[in-house]
Amino acid sequence: MGFITYQAFQKHLQGKKLSPVYLFAGEEQFFIDTCLKSIEEKLAVDPLNREIFQAPDLEGKTVAEAVETLPFLGDKRLIILKMAHKLNNSDYEFITKLIENPVDTSCFVLIVPDKVREIKKRKDLLDLCSSSKECVAVDCKKIYDSDAVKFVKAEFAQRKKIISDDLAQHIVEETGADLLSLY
Repeated sequence: MGFITYQAFQKHLQGKKLSPVYLFAGEEQFFIDTCLKSIEEKLAVDPLNREIFQAPDLEGKTVAEAVETLPFLGDKRLIILKMAHKLNNSDYEFITKLIENPVDTSCFVLIVPDKVREIKKRKDLLDLCSSSKECVAVDCKKIYDSDAVKFVKAEFAQRKKIISDDLAQHIVEETGADLLSLY
């Protein structure tokens, strides 16, 4: 399937069914946070069915057990693995099995908050996710200044406010194109 853009992911969410595995990879933390929040809202997951793991400090077996556990009083579990590119080799084997044979009762989200194209360690993870039919890989890369201006204008419009192009450009120049800061 390959990597899709943030905008394509938003369209994907309008569909009826979520994929069992997602990969959010890139530098733009605002996109990663928004994608994750969108999945949480779509699933309406109870806190009992939501677990978050940090890759360097865990065993792959623990994540696999969490993904394979049946949901408690709900339809699905949401399992989030942050810093997925920092997995050890032995832990990585458990994760690849979960990507290749996803569990229907869970939504497994992997987060790689670095430059997608420049990751050398665990590039195989990115390739596996982007080539899997069951995984949706979202490229959360930084945007250009011109797109940041559009983002500022769209945020103002969403709040029923009007902003001139010059003022939006000035905000981007002062803040930078970091969407989390602009938001």
